[in-house]
Amino acid sequence: MSNCDTNKTSSRVKKLTAKQEAFCREYVIDYCAAKASVRAGYAERTAAITGCKLLMKTNIQEIIKKRQDEKTAAASITVESVLKRIEYVIEKATQEITDKDGNKVLQDNSAALKGCELLGKHLAMWTDKKIVDSTVQVTGIKVEGV
Repeated sequence: MSNCDTNKTSSRVKKLTAKQEAFCREYVIDYCAAKASVRAGYAERTAAITGCKLLMKTNIQEIIKKRQDEKTAAASITVESVLKRIEYVIEKATQEITDKDGNKVLQDNSAALKGCELLGKHLAMWTDKKIVDSTVQVTGIKVEGV
């Protein structure tokens, strides 16, 4: 049986322990399960496996989703607001200005290109890495207290 098999969840109990609650709080900081596990008080040696197991639990997934939503709402960040800001930067960056020699040039080519790159990524026009779907089986390691 795979320790990170996403088809199985082991959340029998809806109430989270203090460590699990801490894991959820820490996970939304950098979205690194291993680091969040350590910061939540789990053993560093097995942090990656512990984090993976915790992320499989539906009750933990629900708490993480809730915390993500709260974070987004608190910052008033939406996909639409980010896209509008990117479009604004592109618009401003592509305005022509006159340089000291009297030549018409774009205000900021690098900002315009970066804005276009971000819009392209949002639209999945290209990807920086290949999406790989795989299953990893880990045996011989016992994790207690998860």
